[in-house]
Amino acid sequence: MNLIQWTALATRMNRVESLKQLSNLPRFKIIKRSSVSEVANLKKFLCNGWTTESLLKKNASSFEGEALNHSLVWAFPQAYYSVYAMTLAYFDVSGFTNNKSHFSIIKKFGDELGHGHYPESISFYASGGIERKRKFKNCQKKTLPSSLHQDNSNPAVVDSLIASLLDSTRKYDLKERLKAQPHKTKKGKPKKKFTDEDYDKASFQEGHTSILSFLYRKRIKSNYHDIDSLLSSQLEADKIFASIISVIDCLHAVHEAYIVKAIGKKEYSSILDGLPSKTSTLQPKKRLLDIEQILS
Repeated sequence: MNLIQWTALATRMNRVESLKQLSNLPRFKIIKRSSVSEVANLKKFLCNGWTTESLLKKNASSFEGEALNHSLVWAFPQAYYSVYAMTLAYFDVSGFTNNKSHFSIIKKFGDELGHGHYPESISFYASGGIERKRKFKNCQKKTLPSSLHQDNSNPAVVDSLIASLLDSTRKYDLKERLKAQPHKTKKGKPKKKFTDEDYDKASFQEGHTSILSFLYRKRIKSNYHDIDSLLSSQLEADKIFASIISVIDCLHAVHEAYIVKAIGKKEYSSILDGLPSKTSTLQPKKRLLDIEQILS
């Protein structure tokens, strides 16, 4: 299932196509650097995101066999924190700097999707409370031959797999939110079952469930839940790594493009050149070449 989910995401989230779509968005055409954006913070976020991405790629290329399977446990946290840092960098130049908690950033990311500020290839999300009220944007659940059915050549199948992972993520997140809040019966006892109204309230607080929500859930899962399933010798770790790296590459390209557009290529290149000598800059510099194509 891990392989199927990540492959579906990597199939849809293509870097070149995402940048092409981004270039036509009104938000991208008018973005300017916020007056509250600080150079030091921007550098910190970018360096954090790039360094974590570099570690992930190094793990993928340094291990093989059983060692590669075991290193996959750390791939999910690295994927999330790399994207989280780059999202912070984008929000910094945009002026959203008041709250950097994981929840606020994930919710803000979902809001940005809803406002149409991201390419369609990335702008898929789930909303709604209880399962029968669940709605999906830019993806749709369909009945597939089995839960493990996969056909990357069929966009409808890919989107259905993405909708399913969003659905399961939202189900998990809403239950966690409901359990964390004080819900009591009329007799003052803790609720064991939640009403539609409870789910609707939690849904409003949660916002949209997006790719960033999924990455966060995977980060939690690898740290605390079902560790044995991530250490299975049957996992095709090399393929999962490749898909994770591809997904991160796409998200980073979009955020970096926004940042380059906002601060200018000259300052952005200066930040790249000022990275620590041991930090690989190959990937961000390679992405910059593609970003330059949509700036002209």
